[in-house]
Amino acid sequence: MRGLRAELEQRVQVAETLRRLVMTVNSGRALDEILTSVLAEAVQLLGCTAGVLYMADGEQDSPWLTTRASYGVALEEVPTRQRIGSPISGLAVSHRRAAACPDLLAGLEIPPDQRPVVVLEDTPNYIRCVKVVDEFDTPESLARIRHVAEHHGAILSVPLIVRDSVYGALTMFYPLPREFGGDEIRLTLAFADQAALAIENARLHEQAQQAAAQEERNRLARELHDAVTQTLFSASLIADVLPTLSEHQPEELAPRLEDLRRLTRGALAEMRTLLFELRPTALKETPLADLLRQLVEASMARDAVNNRLTVQGEARTIPTDVKVALYRLAQEALNNISKHARARNAEVRLVWAREHLCLEIADDGRGFDPAAIPPGHLGIGFMNERAAAISASLRIDTARDTGTTVTIRWPDGRC
Repeated sequence: MRGLRAELEQRVQVAETLRRLVMTVNSGRALDEILTSVLAEAVQLLGCTAGVLYMADGEQDSPWLTTRASYGVALEEVPTRQRIGSPISGLAVSHRRAAACPDLLAGLEIPPDQRPVVVLEDTPNYIRCVKVVDEFDTPESLARIRHVAEHHGAILSVPLIVRDSVYGALTMFYPLPREFGGDEIRLTLAFADQAALAIENARLHEQAQQAAAQEERNRLARELHDAVTQTLFSASLIADVLPTLSEHQPEELAPRLEDLRRLTRGALAEMRTLLFELRPTALKETPLADLLRQLVEASMARDAVNNRLTVQGEARTIPTDVKVALYRLAQEALNNISKHARARNAEVRLVWAREHLCLEIADDGRGFDPAAIPPGHLGIGFMNERAAAISASLRIDTARDTGTTVTIRWPDGRC
């Protein structure tokens, strides 16, 4: 009865430990922190003295494993690199099954008249390493192995495998020489599975970030093509006809030159605007009035709308998040004018008052009926969220055929 109760308690402890591990792996914490937690739980439950996690080198077809995390032992006290196929962690990876050295000191003994050689025995549960020194061991790695053997009696290593991909090995150190049973190896593999899942999650997250970055680069490339390239193409067409106009229609020369100047200024402004997207620090470091000027000039070249910027009051430093939000709000408002307003004129007004900052974007376009816009409309919802994030008020005044004015008022609580 006492034995059954002890077994039940152990199974409850195993279940509780694995439950904590699942929560840790899915916690979103840093990978190294998760791997250290896995090792700590494994050391405690398995009765080990220490644990080390080896990962395959990032380079494709690399023959090496390197240490990534440890618990109960400093990384500089264990071999930092192991060749895949060599004892003990390298064997677990190359054979995709558990490998162990039940007696470390005996495994290091090499008769003087023999070359270093690995002696293996295949058992039902694991690869048994009788001798663990091979020709690839350097004096430094041998010194570390001997240091480990002086403090630990046995080692068990299991592979980290997810969807047929081997990421490395989980290697556990035991205080005394011993053999390993099937249940203990299966439990160690359960810890290895959680570590492998954490590594896989981190890899997928990195891939998603890279995909998002690539999509952002593609978006900027499309904008560069759609906006800047077309603007410069229009400018080149005007430049091509200028010699003919100067000879046959000189009265048209001045207007076309003005169009050419407008287009080239707009193209430069558009490229500077894209620079803000590529380099967020540039967006943070540039004064708000200059940011708005770039938007106005770029929009004027792109849409042939007579845009202008007016600034009133003395500029002052404002929080970066406020500046970025106001820039994005002006950008969205000008985009809406471009897409929907059919305006001939638009004005962006920036007013620096003593206790607040006011940003207005007004156009003389066709306007719209606010009641006809769904409450969750994407563009207006975006603007409301941006304004609310900086505790600013947002008002849109419009009606059909009367133009539209967007007013953002940010109260400067520092005054």
